Amino acid sequence: MRAYHQGQLDFFCAVYAIINALTLCYGIRLEDARKLLEQSLAGISSHSGLWLATLRNQSDFHWLVRALLKALEGQGSFFLRASWPFAPDAFEPTVNLFVPNPREADGVRLYHSPPEPEPDLKTVWQTLCDWLPDERNHEDVRPRTAVLRFFRFLPRLDEPIVRHWSTARHRRGGVISLFDATPDKSAVHELPLANLMPSARHVPDDKAYLYIEPASVCLLERRRW
Repeated sequence: MRAYHQGQLDFFCAVYAIINALTLCYGIRLEDARKLLEQSLAGISSHSGLWLATLRNQSDFHWLVRALLKALEGQGSFFLRASWPFAPDAFEPTVNLFVPNPREADGVRLYHSPPEPEPDLKTVWQTLCDWLPDERNHEDVRPRTAVLRFFRFLPRLDEPIVRHWSTARHRRGGVISLFDATPDKSAVHELPLANLMPSARHVPDDKAYLYIEPASVCLLERRRW
């Protein structure tokens, strides 16, 4: 019998992914991270529909990642350049989480529309590897990261047991290391290319697999202004 750890019973992983991205790019302190979490949750809770969807995990939270990045840009405290190389569209969030206005939430899409056709795994993997710092190159200290959503499948199960937003730290050969908020040893802390599958629609029966959702991939880097 194990105690549940903090964060295991909620669905705030997208918020933590952005906070951890800021940690990698800016080295933010604990008090700054707590303030960002407070601002984010307070902003979501000011919109009853979005708050219930967040509490009940009734969203893929693409809107939340984009809304948080837009709110941070408007706040002027952190300057991040963001790009979505595989996003199906370039929709702008209609909600400002740090300046709540309940009417804004009416246009928020709780689920995104996946791209058709879906980008192939080789392209997604190479894009991430080209972007992320190389762990073996100690001179590669670029303040950049990537936020992404991955699925975890077990053999003979059609639905993933985990859908999780995380932060990519660096690459090492055929492995992408995660800078993740989940402390549990059984959690996913790296994405090996050998364990990735090209589609969430065709799940093999012989072993556990991971899947990176292409439209979720957000490349982030610190900019000077």
